[in-house]
Amino acid sequence: MKKRDKKLIAIAGDAAGHAKSKKSGLHPCLGNACRDQGFPSITLDILNTKLKEKAFIPPEGLLDVLQKITSKLKELLDKQHFLTDDLRVVEAEFFWNKHYPDWQCAYKVIIETESGERFEGSENPGPGYVF
Repeated sequence: MKKRDKKLIAIAGDAAGHAKSKKSGLHPCLGNACRDQGFPSITLDILNTKLKEKAFIPPEGLLDVLQKITSKLKELLDKQHFLTDDLRVVEAEFFWNKHYPDWQCAYKVIIETESGERFEGSENPGPGYVF
């Protein structure tokens, strides 16, 4: 993997990680809405500021939070002299467990650079886990 791709993946991973944190503003509204609508998981397309599940009805304010996460990605890329066009995919998928707080949900990230390098990572935290 080229150094440039490694750096892009690290930057995108930071932005996707921010989506999982308590500070992102996604939690608890995203988990509550998913449970209410019967979605065991939801995928955020961070690069394109949208949700992949078309049938999901986002709660008020969720798309604003997603826009902030996308802006964070663009800010991080800009600081390192990259563009969003340097990435093909930046997705974060959340899996809800009714026994854990939302920020302790299972989490999967998929990142692909414009050169085709791909990274997939996941976490399946348990009780007491703090991101």
